[in-house]
Amino acid sequence: MTAPRDTTWPIEAHTLTKHRILERYLQGWLPVMAKTNGRIHFLDGFAGPGRYSGGEIGSPLIALQSLLRHPHFARANNQREVVFSFFEQDKRRADALREELKRVTLPKWVSCTVLDGEFAPLLSSILDKFEAEGNQLAPTFAFVDPFGFAGVPMDLIARIARNAKCECFINFMYEEVNRFLSVPAVAEHYDALFGTPRWREIVDETDPDRRRDRIADLYRKQLETVAGFKYVREFQMVNRGNRTKYFLYFATKSEKD
Repeated sequence: MTAPRDTTWPIEAHTLTKHRILERYLQGWLPVMAKTNGRIHFLDGFAGPGRYSGGEIGSPLIALQSLLRHPHFARANNQREVVFSFFEQDKRRADALREELKRVTLPKWVSCTVLDGEFAPLLSSILDKFEAEGNQLAPTFAFVDPFGFAGVPMDLIARIARNAKCECFINFMYEEVNRFLSVPAVAEHYDALFGTPRWREIVDETDPDRRRDRIADLYRKQLETVAGFKYVREFQMVNRGNRTKYFLYFATKSEKD
C-alpha cells in the first residue's frame, strides 16, 4: 500500500482482517503474560492516527480495547503494569492519536506513550540505552506494520527478539517488495529488510508462484536464523483479484504463546 498523504484515510478490507487477527492474538497474549509478569508491553511501530476516515479504530485503540474489555483484567487482584508504546513518524498523525487517547479512560496500572519519530532509529536508541544500563525490555508484543519495505531492518527485529518473552507480529509488504526487487536504487533497503544479500538470487525468478514462495520463505528463514525466533507462523493475505498483497508473520520463541 502506498503511504497515504492525509492524516486519516479510508480503511481497506484486508486491513480489517489484519486487525481482527491482531485482536485475537492480543486477547490471548495479554492475560497469559499478565499472569506471570509484573510488567508487560505492547509496541506499535507504525501506529497511525488511531482512527480511519470512516470512523473505524486503528491498531492502537484495538490493542487498548483488547486489554480493557478482557474479563481477566476486570479482576482487581490480577492487575499488572501494562505499557503501550505507539511510534508514529508523521506529527499530524501522532497528534491525532494523542487526541484519541485523551478520550480513553485508563486505570492507573495502564500507561500510553506516543513517540514522535521514525520507528527503527527511535527504537534502536531506546534499546541502546537499555543495553548500556544492563536492562531488558519487559515482555513485549511488537506489532510492526509499515506501508512499504523500508524502515524495518532484520537486525532491529533481532534486537527485539534478544529480550526475553518478546514476540513480533510483522506485516511483510510482499506486493511492494516483489515490484521493486530488481531496482538497484533500493538494494540497500532489501539488504536491511532481509538481513542478507541472498534476496538477489530471486531477482531472475520468472515463475510468479515460485518467486512469491521464495521471497516469503527467505524472510521466514531469516526470522528463524537471524532473529532467533523458534516458531514462525505466516498468513498470506490476498486482494479481491486473488493476488498476494502481503504476508503476516507471527514470531515467538515460546511454544505456549
